[in-house]
Amino acid sequence: MYGSAQRKETIDDRHVSGALHQAYWHKKAIKIVGIGRFPGPTEEGPGVNWTMSNLRVPEDARKKSPLTTYLPQFARELQIEKFFAPSPIEFNGRICNQSELNISIPLGSSLSVRRGARAEGCLLYPDEGFLLSIAGCAIIVAYMDGNSCLETLNRTGVAHGGLKSFFNHKRVLIDNDSSPPKPHESVVGNLLSAINFTRERAKDTHILIAYPIEAGKLVYDWNYPGDGDQNRRMCEFFYSHLGPECFVDWDAHKTVKKFALERIAIKQCTEAGVPEENIEVISSPAYYANNGMTRWFETRGDPEFKDWRNLGIIARYT
Repeated sequence: MYGSAQRKETIDDRHVSGALHQAYWHKKAIKIVGIGRFPGPTEEGPGVNWTMSNLRVPEDARKKSPLTTYLPQFARELQIEKFFAPSPIEFNGRICNQSELNISIPLGSSLSVRRGARAEGCLLYPDEGFLLSIAGCAIIVAYMDGNSCLETLNRTGVAHGGLKSFFNHKRVLIDNDSSPPKPHESVVGNLLSAINFTRERAKDTHILIAYPIEAGKLVYDWNYPGDGDQNRRMCEFFYSHLGPECFVDWDAHKTVKKFALERIAIKQCTEAGVPEENIEVISSPAYYANNGMTRWFETRGDPEFKDWRNLGIIARYT
């Protein structure tokens, strides 16, 4: 393991080769890294699809894929020996326990990737990392500073944030759905609950919303064949619960609506009690990188790369 003394000395040296974006956050307690289409030194060939479906079970460690090739390198550069990677494909808003991620996939001599739970996030402890394949969905980090008076330690949770992560889509979109109500209908509520958030601790709580698809690109047409009615229900749900600010140029007379994903996350955080000044957004790299060429994948971008994914990494140090 990397000792705390070494960590303090090398905290500015964790540069990840090939990253399209990387930055420290919250007094260098967290580092966020975005890996796009071209992790190598050149922009040649088709590039890399970072789908996590290539790394599900220990046997996948013996198969050549971008994850098995590059993750050991990224882990060395970040000084992380354990990555957690729940599967968010159900958009269930769940924050799982680390013990549920009980499939350990060894990569190289020192790295372990933990998988095995269908959830959108988990808690993260010092010297641990979180992996997520993304193409427009956000990475949400909730960090609560420790309080010496209350004898509490820093707590960190990380989660996937797609549009359906922010509401109980089965209850809203499916007629006669029999699933029971959840304590929290959104991944935001579950993430705050996981770090033991209370309004009394609001000033100690900080939120990072990273890489959401650019506002206005997430378009839903109420007249779209087959899905139009569900699109309408979803838009009406967000409008009635969070207001028109969750959309770009809301017009009640138009049936094509454009979402602003980060505004939904911000509104749910502030309604829970998190001060807006404690919320930071890091824009999608597509905003500045996709200049004549797709370097950061988006499901609403170039149709050729609709099923391709970027890699988001969160590393926690303190």
